Amino acid sequence: MLRNSLLVVMLAMLALPIANATTIYKWVDKNGVAHFSQDPPAEGEQVQQLDAASMEPKKIGTVAPERSEPAAAPETATSKATVQNAEQAKSICEQATFQLNVLNTHTRLQRTDPATGETVQMTEEERQQQIATQQERIKLFCGKS
Repeated sequence: MLRNSLLVVMLAMLALPIANATTIYKWVDKNGVAHFSQDPPAEGEQVQQLDAASMEPKKIGTVAPERSEPAAAPETATSKATVQNAEQAKSICEQATFQLNVLNTHTRLQRTDPATGETVQMTEEERQQQIATQQERIKLFCGKS
């Protein structure tokens, strides 16, 4: 009894694809619209017969959709230059502030002589001149008084 049931189930499974293999008719009407149907069209239409068993369905859901980001506005040359100028001004401001702080907190400073490359003691006049220079740089690049 079990064998007979198993045999019936196996035969049904083998016959299932054959039962689904139907002929599909494809035709284009006088308006240029393509039609697909299992029923043949009316007489006078040029028909193409497609075998459903030989068609392989497309895979569904294999590619995940991607969220598109809004395109950023292209930067113009002037906006790039403005950003670079702002970054450069900020850097100069930070350097001038640091150097002014060093000049104000230390009285015995050394510098490298550009001509000889030797380290020499900075005089009070040179220190005062450097303080004035750094204060001017801060006014120009930091926007502070």
